[in-house]
Amino acid sequence: MKDNLKRITGFLLLLISNMSLYAAPTPPSPRKPPPPPKLPIDDYIGIVVFLSILYGFYFIYYKLKAKTPR
Repeated sequence: MKDNLKRITGFLLLLISNMSLYAAPTPPSPRKPPPPPKLPIDDYIGIVVFLSILYGFYFIYYKLKAKTPR
């Protein structure tokens, strides 16, 4: 009987504590931080990616050209 009473009491205590957590008002959201400064490379990131892909093709082409016998 005592085990059942402990289980029921524990369950009710757990239920009440969870209900009080859900019923608590949400804290006000903090002020949003300012956006990070825009870096100069952000404007030309597409060009940088395109040039890096071209450089990769160039590098691979000459690497393969050096390995293939004639």
